Amino acid sequence: MNILLLSQCLTSSCNLLSELLHRKNHVITITDNSCLQHISTELIDLVLLYYPRFGEKELETSLSIREKCQAPIHIINKYCDNVNVSFLTQKNITINLDPIAYLMQFLPLQKSKSEESVIHFQLDPPKRIVIVNNREIELSHREFQVLHFLYNFKGEIVVREDLINSIWGGICSDANVYITIQKLREKIEDNPQKPKYIITKRGGGYLLSI
Repeated sequence: MNILLLSQCLTSSCNLLSELLHRKNHVITITDNSCLQHISTELIDLVLLYYPRFGEKELETSLSIREKCQAPIHIINKYCDNVNVSFLTQKNITINLDPIAYLMQFLPLQKSKSEESVIHFQLDPPKRIVIVNNREIELSHREFQVLHFLYNFKGEIVVREDLINSIWGGICSDANVYITIQKLREKIEDNPQKPKYIITKRGGGYLLSI
């Protein structure tokens, strides 16, 4: 699938979104809609507009792209007001107010052969549970968002800033992340004081080891 990803600025969370999409698709990432004149829009299958904030400039850009491109357009933003949502919907532009939920739908988890035979660690987004050693554990909405994000980068260090930007929209303190991680450990770790799944890395990062 050919995806056009546009953001007014390449934030760390937008870069993570681009990296996730690149795993299964061909992604063209731009930061200025003037670059559209160099892109064959008829070859685009999906347009993703990532806006950390939404104002008149973002509205004009969205409508400009709609005029030039026939592909489905999805705006990823949780601050779009009801008036703009209604107006853009009439223009066949979809508004996704929950970026994380959108990504979960767009990037379904893939089961490996080992997961199909013996379940050691598996997420179930529709039920919002994690299965650890065949034990089903129910998580809160925020806990599941954080764990799912870490799962997408399992075996890699995820810095605290990326969690804040992607899960909390850039608006929270380090304490929010710390508390959520502690609650997750209390639920999934055999010994929360000596975690073996969610590992804290020096410099303010976390690694999901499964």
